[in-house]
Amino acid sequence: MNKPRQYTDAQRKYAAAMVKAAFPEFEKFAEYMAKLHIPGFKKLTKMQRRMCRFLQYGPRVRMVGAQRGEGKTYITGWYVNWRHIQDGSEAILVVSSVQKMADDIGRLIINNIRYTPILHYMLPAGSKGAADGANQFDLHPVLKGHQKDHSVVTVPIGGTLPGRRPSIIIADDIESNKNSETAVKRETLVRSTLEFSRMNVEGDIIYLGTMQNKDSVYTGLPARGVTVRLMPGRYPALGEDKYGPLLDPDIRAEMEADPSLRTGGGLLGNLGKPTDPERYDEEALREKELDNGPEGFALHYLLDTSLSDALKFQLKTRDLMLLDCPQDRIPLDVMWFGDREHQVTLDASLGLQAAYIQEAMVVDGFGFEPPKGIWCAIDPAGQGGDETVLVAGCSVGRTIHILDMDAFRGGLGPDTADRILHFFRRNKVEFIYVEKNMGHGLFGLGLRNLLQGTDQEHLASCITEEYSTGQKEKRIIETLRPLMERHRICIHRRVLDQDMKLLLVYGIQERRVFSLMYQLTNITVDRGSLLHDDRLDALAMLVSRLAPAVMNDPLKQVEEAEEAKVRDWLENPLGMPWIEHQTPQQHQPMEWDW
Repeated sequence: MNKPRQYTDAQRKYAAAMVKAAFPEFEKFAEYMAKLHIPGFKKLTKMQRRMCRFLQYGPRVRMVGAQRGEGKTYITGWYVNWRHIQDGSEAILVVSSVQKMADDIGRLIINNIRYTPILHYMLPAGSKGAADGANQFDLHPVLKGHQKDHSVVTVPIGGTLPGRRPSIIIADDIESNKNSETAVKRETLVRSTLEFSRMNVEGDIIYLGTMQNKDSVYTGLPARGVTVRLMPGRYPALGEDKYGPLLDPDIRAEMEADPSLRTGGGLLGNLGKPTDPERYDEEALREKELDNGPEGFALHYLLDTSLSDALKFQLKTRDLMLLDCPQDRIPLDVMWFGDREHQVTLDASLGLQAAYIQEAMVVDGFGFEPPKGIWCAIDPAGQGGDETVLVAGCSVGRTIHILDMDAFRGGLGPDTADRILHFFRRNKVEFIYVEKNMGHGLFGLGLRNLLQGTDQEHLASCITEEYSTGQKEKRIIETLRPLMERHRICIHRRVLDQDMKLLLVYGIQERRVFSLMYQLTNITVDRGSLLHDDRLDALAMLVSRLAPAVMNDPLKQVEEAEEAKVRDWLENPLGMPWIEHQTPQQHQPMEWDW
């Protein structure tokens, strides 16, 4: 056949028909391209074949997550070429985290055409008006037809997306450490991905990538109807299943049929065996584990973010205790046990994958008593849709008990006055702690005015106001982490219930960022790591007031409280009220009138 520039329109159409007939299945075309362009290549591995079938036959909106080196970018590039073989009018939009990476993928797709002789009929061959660059490329007009969009366009995520009408969107590694390090950046990234479905209503949307942390943009894709296939380099170890329904069905079927695949792998023999030994056998994966370290290996080859999360996210819900008891009777001593039997799983809809909290174990022999010295910490609403948050709690023995929480948008006003007073009443609040930063004391002044003339007027003299200094994220973590790691904070069931109930006023998409549990598990030392932190900030304020009482020899405090009860009983065994207000010297012999 002639050189590309010399092809007639009839010859191009004939070549297109012949190539299309030769490759009705993408898997066959991918193997042909691999043999042609990859030195020493023999055949596709079983994992790569699964990837090919998922790309061709998977749902319209889908994601492939595979271990590093599995070739998902190459295979997806060949898939774009195959789609152009099937229909030359396809408009492909390639999106990545930065323009250079997007251009590299676009260049791969275009070079596949330039350096594959059977695809030369696609080249624009100097056609007037046809684009022929790395970030914009057009097939020959006789194949492209009247499609106004370019055949291949590359843009960075967050770039100029509106106005384009692609038939296929390839979102390859749109998430990076840089564009997902804070909640604000992650929210911006999510909004950019929402634009995909507006541009491409009927065509394919294909995500390729590796989750950077548990709050990755990819983590929220299943809730948006995206079908995700995770293909890690090893089978999940026995007793672990961190992938859930996202794990490739073939991998799950293999490990269920042969449980021995889930043991004996890794440097310590505590991991599963290789899922794709044709690509990386046991020896190769062990070398990768040595080179990358446990954290890097788990992230890039096992698609497991837990180790990297442990370093970045320092507050763990599993260090808390959960107590379900009447609010007027609190146990004098509770203990934390890390057994699975007493784990309470938190709501996964808030992005709390595999997060749990431990049920508190009540220590026998210490008894119960009504809570005393109850504080209420208030974080007034700032700007940008923040909440005013009230958290009530007290210290009993060696434990801080978080009893109740309320939250609402806005500050003091006619609509919230009764709500605040009711919160004080139902929790029998004795002291109030208010952050002074917002309005430089105006909230505290307004609160005192609110209390005047009510049954809670006595609290006006019990308000403490202080400025919070230093970086907020570090301050919150440094306040909570020491006590949480010592298992000194006990969350009462009412707080969890309130946390969920108070989210119902928000839309589904924004709901989780207001959750106390979400804020606690996602805060980092990075400035702006949370989009909203009001509930967590109020919790930290309360804990800061109660911490001194529980950090000073807590066991001795419990013993002293018990000894005081014994002394009281010895002095007044019948509980006669007139004795309680007298010192021992005031006790007079009773005179009986016979």
